[in-house]
Amino acid sequence: MAFNANGVFCGCLVVSITLIINMSGLTNVDLITGSASKFIAGYYFVSGVLGVVSHFILIVLFLFKKELRTVSNALIAQLCLIDLICIAKHNFIATAAYYHAEPVTGVLCLIYGWTSQNLGFLEMGTVAAIALDRYLSYVKGIPATIGNRWFLFIYPLITGLSLPFLPLSGIGEYAQIQHGYTCDVNWVQGTLGFKYYILLGLMLNVFPNFFISLICYVLIDEKFRTTQAEKQNGEMQYTLLLPFAMALQYSVYSLCAMMGVFGATDIPAFIVIGGILVIKTGMLMNAFFYGYTSKDFRNALCSN
Repeated sequence: MAFNANGVFCGCLVVSITLIINMSGLTNVDLITGSASKFIAGYYFVSGVLGVVSHFILIVLFLFKKELRTVSNALIAQLCLIDLICIAKHNFIATAAYYHAEPVTGVLCLIYGWTSQNLGFLEMGTVAAIALDRYLSYVKGIPATIGNRWFLFIYPLITGLSLPFLPLSGIGEYAQIQHGYTCDVNWVQGTLGFKYYILLGLMLNVFPNFFISLICYVLIDEKFRTTQAEKQNGEMQYTLLLPFAMALQYSVYSLCAMMGVFGATDIPAFIVIGGILVIKTGMLMNAFFYGYTSKDFRNALCSN
């Protein structure tokens, strides 16, 4: 079974961009309502179903196919598990919230906001860990064993589990997002604590993980320009795109955060909602970039 990851990714991205453009006329409303709200609910639901199914299949293959249970594939399974939890919980809660036009409130809002930040940070850290693993294997020639890769499983947890607690302690705040019905960091809070949280998130997680991924994949690309390794090259055609996919995935969301840091009090709906939907699209695409572009995973899937 062949999967054209580039085509699928571009298709999902076009849907996201179209949705953002459709919402561009709603920048001055307090809440998105009517057909726009129902459309967003439908987008969450469809992407949620696709995301759960595609990630669940990869996890099952990893668990039950002995030939797939390698250390490198375990990192892919870890990323799939993070995305699966995020998609399964957030997408369907958001579907109900937007469909019924009822905001997520109370303790559920805090849990939703905390897990949004937690799973986002874990995802970015795991992407960087996968990049480091492939750099060590393809460039340095170091075999992937648990003895020399254990730190790659720990690395995403360092900031992924610690930073999201800061808004619960007063450094930032989890609240209903502007124009929407779900919860996240309160972009328009404007306090010094909020600014500290955003800057810490960017400096300790987002930027380091992006540059780790970028540097590793540039070095891998240089390596394969001078070698003839058809199998790895076939996979790297797609995985080399990941640093840029990560930048695209979180660019609008980061813009939203920086607007809050610089004092914006009414961030347009297409930036707030669109940025979150682009992230959800990126999480959906991780299964195709990392799993279904892998010849080993495709062979295991086709053998059933």
